[in-house]
Amino acid sequence: MLPEAPDAALSEEHARKLFEELAVPLTREMAGTIFTRDRISRLVTDLKKYRGDRHTAGDTETPGFAMGAITHLEREDSPGQNTFLLTLCWKSLGAALKTSTAETD
Repeated sequence: MLPEAPDAALSEEHARKLFEELAVPLTREMAGTIFTRDRISRLVTDLKKYRGDRHTAGDTETPGFAMGAITHLEREDSPGQNTFLLTLCWKSLGAALKTSTAETD
């Protein structure tokens, strides 16, 4: 349970501390569990295809971002430390919460 703050407003420092104590360990565990060597290999393959598709479509910016992700993943041996995978897990949690909230409304 989250501690109560005056007027239900969290200070920036309090929010940062909660994020570090709760969200970071959760996303590290998520990434370490979900992203096996095989799954990372498939993700790299998908990113290479995506990069090629975007290049073929005339996109000059996105292929570079995809290449950055590919480079960041190709030799990954600690998924729970990889910022790309941690961000992917965080975004997935956010999407799941948004979907869950929409379903309960």
